[in-house]
Amino acid sequence: VPEDGTVPQVTVQPGSQIVVEGQSTTFNVTATGTLPLSYQWQKNDIKITGATGASYMTPPVTLADNGAIFRCVVTNSAGKVVSAGASLTVTLVPVITVHPSDQLVMDGQAAIFSVTVVGAAPLSYQWQRDGLDIPGANEPSYVIPAAILADNGAIFRCVVRNTSGEAVSNAATLILNVAPVILTQPV
Repeated sequence: VPEDGTVPQVTVQPGSQIVVEGQSTTFNVTATGTLPLSYQWQKNDIKITGATGASYMTPPVTLADNGAIFRCVVTNSAGKVVSAGASLTVTLVPVITVHPSDQLVMDGQAAIFSVTVVGAAPLSYQWQRDGLDIPGANEPSYVIPAAILADNGAIFRCVVRNTSGEAVSNAATLILNVAPVILTQPV
C-alpha cells in the first residue's frame, strides 16, 4: 500500500545505444511522481554502484559489454517503477545509423545523399551509382551539383569500410521533377 503521494511513472524510456569500443555512451530516463524521486541504474539486472541520477554515462565500453541491458529503478515514498531495458551494442565494424534518403529535385538543382556512421576509425567511404563505384566519391556525403534528365531514377548507396569490416547503406533514388514543356502553343 503506498504511503503517500503518486507512485513514479517513467514518461521517457531509455533508448538503446550503438557505440564504438573504447567510447562512452549515456542512457537517460524521465520520470514523474511525488518528489523526491531517487534513481538506481542496473546493468543486466545488477545495481551499478554510484549510478543514481536520471542519466547514466558508461565508462569506456569493451566488446564484453555488447548486448548488455540497462534499466533504471525509480522510487519515491509511494513506491517504485522499473524502466524498460535499453540495449548496448558495441561495435568495431561500421554501423550506418542514418541512411541516405530519396531525393526529389528539379532539373538543374543539386541533390545530396548522406550517411551517418559509427565504427572504429579510420573509416573509408565509397559511393555507388546503380551498383558501380563513383570515382572520387569518398566522403560521408555525395553531391550532384546539377541533376539532369539522365540522373532520373538513378540509385545511390554508400559502402563504408574500416579494418574490421564494412557496411552498405540502403539504396536511395534520385527523382527528377521535370517542369512541363509546352510543345504546341495556342493559336
